[in-house]
Amino acid sequence: MATSLTFTGTLLASASLLVSGSQTTPLTIATAGANGSRIYSIAVQTNSTTAGNHVLQLSGTFGRARICTLAVTANSGYNAGTAIYDYFGNAAGAGVFQKQKDANGVPYFNMPAGTSLEMFTSASTFISTGATSSIFVNGENY
Repeated sequence: MATSLTFTGTLLASASLLVSGSQTTPLTIATAGANGSRIYSIAVQTNSTTAGNHVLQLSGTFGRARICTLAVTANSGYNAGTAIYDYFGNAAGAGVFQKQKDANGVPYFNMPAGTSLEMFTSASTFISTGATSSIFVNGENY
């Protein structure tokens, strides 16, 4: 058994679209590589006029485990002057996303092999009717 993980040089990058008509159905936004993956960023852009509660969860053979629920700023990354929403930079997600850092101080989240990240909105605050949320995930595979 290896004593350390080795990157394959394969970039993990995905873009997913969460639409208001099916926003309560978990949408897979990233799938771990055969040996797992390291995620460096999760960003959300939305044209919703309401700050929808976006739920991020880890899914696998164990079932689903909620990581966090964050209210994505209305029109984030859509209107000029409104920044794209950064999951890693949000204080509410820091307990998960700011604990592990690489040699350069860059935070990351390890996804075990056989798992995926999913996102949906909770019934307490949906994105507005007809709106979409674009989710961008960047990382690399082990």
